[in-house]
Amino acid sequence: FQINEFFTDPHLTLIWSKPVISRHEIQSICEHKCRRYAAHATGIEYWEGHGKVGYIVLNIKSPDIEAFHELLIKLGADHSHNSYEPHVTIASGVGALNPEIRNWIASVNEKLKNRPLPISFGSLSFSDLYD
Repeated sequence: FQINEFFTDPHLTLIWSKPVISRHEIQSICEHKCRRYAAHATGIEYWEGHGKVGYIVLNIKSPDIEAFHELLIKLGADHSHNSYEPHVTIASGVGALNPEIRNWIASVNEKLKNRPLPISFGSLSFSDLYD
């Protein structure tokens, strides 16, 4: 399994909401509160995802990111999934989970178990929902 074949523009989704929050409202809050958010990558997972295309995600632990997510809910957003699991999507279209992907994930997780990877987030972008 060569992740670079499936590497996508990595992104962390703060919320996937059908109710719309004004971009202006979020940006005005960010002018006062946004900064670099510290996080640690704690593991890699395979998610089947929409249309069963297969995603590789980097699990994130960050009280700052979770607080930002909660702030968006207070502004009127409604998280479209059962729970919020902070993660960075790093690859998409990998197909069905297979032994090669499973072995790659196990190898990365072994490294992250011994040494979580510190990362930070410092920019914000918006996109419309898609099916």
